[in-house]
Amino acid sequence: MSSSLTAGLEYQFFVVAFNFAGESGDSPVLTVKAADPPTKPDAPYKIFADTGTIQVGWVAPSSNGNAALIGYKLYWNGGGAGPLLATPLLDTADPAVFSHTENGLTLGERYTFAVAAYNEIDDS
Repeated sequence: MSSSLTAGLEYQFFVVAFNFAGESGDSPVLTVKAADPPTKPDAPYKIFADTGTIQVGWVAPSSNGNAALIGYKLYWNGGGAGPLLATPLLDTADPAVFSHTENGLTLGERYTFAVAAYNEIDDS
């Protein structure tokens, strides 16, 4: 089995069975288009910030990996200087959502955000 398919190209597959008596006819042809995860979007940016509230936005990645985008996952550190949490703060499951407002933040805390786009193959 090959794992070196080129994203964006179509490939055709069919199956032939054989045994000591000979070969079967060809199965129906399956045509598939190879895909990759989408490229990484740019870092999220601040749209609005006020005491206890921030709205962050992002733009679509430059490539969807030749598979329809499913949505975006927004990660954050939950406040403080720690690493990003493994569970996303938001999973849009909608490729047309490009922002999120988070309330209840603590004044003086440092918050870090990152965004990943995803399709049926994987996250960016």
